[in-house]
Formats: sequence, C-alpha cells, structure tokens
Amino acid sequence: MNAHTAYVYTNTPKTFKGLYRQRRRWTYGFLANARDYRELFFKPRYGHAGVLTMPFRFFTVFSALILVSIIITNAIHSVLIKLSQWSAINYHNLFLSKSFDFFYVNPSTVVILEILTLMFAFILIVGGKNLAKKQLFSKDIIYFCLFYGLLAPFWLGGAVWNFMRAKNVAWR
Repeated sequence: MNAHTAYVYTNTPKTFKGLYRQRRRWTYGFLANARDYRELFFKPRYGHAGVLTMPFRFFTVFSALILVSIIITNAIHSVLIKLSQWSAINYHNLFLSKSFDFFYVNPSTVVILEILTLMFAFILIVGGKNLAKKQLFSKDIIYFCLFYGLLAPFWLGGAVWNFMRAKNVAWR
C-alpha cells in the first residue's frame, strides 16, 4: 500500500562521487531485489508492482545502457565521417577560423526532437517544483539538466557490473 500524502526527504550528496556511490547502491539494491523477487514479474496478483513497476524498471536499467552505447557509437561514427569529409575538402582550419558558417550545421530531425525533448523535460521539472511549492529556479535544476543524463550511465553500468560479478556494495 502506498501513502500518497506522505512526505519523503532524501539527503542529496554534495559531491559527484557521493552521488555516484548513492545511485549505484540504489540501482544495485533494486537489481538484487529483482533477482530475489523475480517470481513477482508479470503476475497480476501482485498488482502494479508485479505487472508494471518491477519489469519496467528492470528493463529501463539495461535499455538505458544499451541506448547510451548506441549513442556513443553513433556519435563517434558521425565525428569520424565529418572529419573525413572536412579532410576531403581540405578544410583543416575550421576550428581556427574566426567566422562560422551555419551551412555546416545539420538540423536533422533527431536533433530537433532532442531539443524538444529537453525543453519538455525542463518544463516538467519546473512544473514539479511548482507543484511542490519549492523554489522554481535553482542551481540544482541546471545541474540536473546538464549532468544527470551524462552521469547516470556510469552508476547504472557500475551497478550492473557489481551485480554480474556478485560483488556486494558498501551501504555506508
């Protein structure tokens, strides 16, 4: 049973290392619980936890790692192709030139969708802060938008690595 009116407070770590350790520990704990209670998966008699929460969360951990590896692979591939193209037209001084031509910017559909998704996420974060009657703009929102997506794969990967090696993580 959930208490929808409960107030929950989480002490946030003050450093990136502390955040990494906390989130790796949380993810490892979830993976260990998913292993221990795997009989709950896709069973309607366990309610939302069995049908939705545990399977989707488990899927999300691994799909996030797969997606990040695809993004990194595609980014490296795109950079190598672009460098090859620039080299073919003998344009070595692109970064040294004082002018920039927007001809070289490719406003592809994916880039536009990424920008729209980031704007939507920012609106949701600000809306959530507004509903919680907290300060609307703070450095935490900026840090979250800039760094969370970049750091999350590290603790997800660390948790999965420790889980696969059956290495327990320190809880304190």
